[in-house]
Order: sequence, then structure tokens, then C-alpha cells
Amino acid sequence: CLDVEYGMMVNACAIFYGGVRLRACKGVQIANCQVSCGVDVQGRHANAFVNNMVIEEGYEFRFDESTMVSGNFTSEGDWRFNRSPANTTNSFHGS
Repeated sequence: CLDVEYGMMVNACAIFYGGVRLRACKGVQIANCQVSCGVDVQGRHANAFVNNMVIEEGYEFRFDESTMVSGNFTSEGDWRFNRSPANTTNSFHGS
């Protein structure tokens, strides 16, 4: 997505392979999905990556400081890259 403003909600989808990339977007929400691909969110406006089942499989995950990342989980439990608003720097490069 590039320059998407509000109204874009990806909900209850299975997202496999390829990747999710948001650039200069605001108000985009990816929620309640099963995600097995890299995710890269860059920009200065708020977006949300919440309540997703994440299959890491060595993918890279990068979120800008304004993106909400919470409630996500793996088959092991709580996703270690969830963050609270106070912990806004988050980047993960899969192994």
C-alpha cells in the first residue's frame, strides 16, 4: 500500500508468502489474520498490526514508531515483538 488514508482494513485473512508493505499510509489496520510473510510498515502516521496469528518462518518484520503492534501471537503463545505504546522501537529480522 502506498499513501492509503483511512478506511483500509484487512481483517480475518490468511496472508502467505510475498509480503506486506505499507508506505506513507495512515489508519490502515491489519487484524485477526494468519500471517506467514514479512511485514514492513514505514511512515509517520498511525497504523495497526493487531491480534494476528504470526508464523515467523524466518521472515523480517519492521514497524515504524507510530504503528500499534499488540495482541499478536504464535503457536508458542504471545508474540515476542508485541510492544506497548511506551516501547515504540521494534524491528525483527528472522533467523
